[in-house]
Amino acid sequence: MNVRSTDGARCDLADGSVVRMDDPAVDAILTGACTMLRTARLEREWRLADLARNWGVSQSVLCRLELARREPSLRQMIEVYGLLSMRFSGVLRMAEDQAFPLGGAPWGTDGPVGLLGEFR
Repeated sequence: MNVRSTDGARCDLADGSVVRMDDPAVDAILTGACTMLRTARLEREWRLADLARNWGVSQSVLCRLELARREPSLRQMIEVYGLLSMRFSGVLRMAEDQAFPLGGAPWGTDGPVGLLGEFR
């Protein structure tokens, strides 16, 4: 079960152990995903106004999201990347890889490496 604590992300494992991911790690991944949004929009030669109108939000909301000044919801990221014909799961993976290159991980060396609780 995953729960959010005041000192970062937390993953409670079936054996009772707890693995934590600190907030800077989460911030780095979210910032990367937000930055990629602007890149994807510009690659398609869409103006900020075009994407904002198609998505149904103000240009200000979209701009703050692209600059990572607004923390996005999962729903928002899936929707906006869907408008750009991209899967958010792929974007999230790329953002994680950028934040932790060459096999680095925010979980440390003993934490889970996959969604299904695989371990090193």
